[in-house]
Amino acid sequence: MDSQSIIPMGTLKEIEEHVREAVLNLRSKSGGLILNAECNVETPLANCEALCQALEKYQRCYSN
Repeated sequence: MDSQSIIPMGTLKEIEEHVREAVLNLRSKSGGLILNAECNVETPLANCEALCQALEKYQRCYSN
């Protein structure tokens, strides 16, 4: 997860798309995907919330 630009400075839509792309590109047919993300103190709370919501939204999309 891009904690240098997308998460702290991206739009809410960009954050969701970033999570979706990560899940779709890194998933495997057997499952077991682990994503790590960080929000530093300067990251807007809305961006941290968008990150959490996107992770929850795509948590079941890691396998075919």
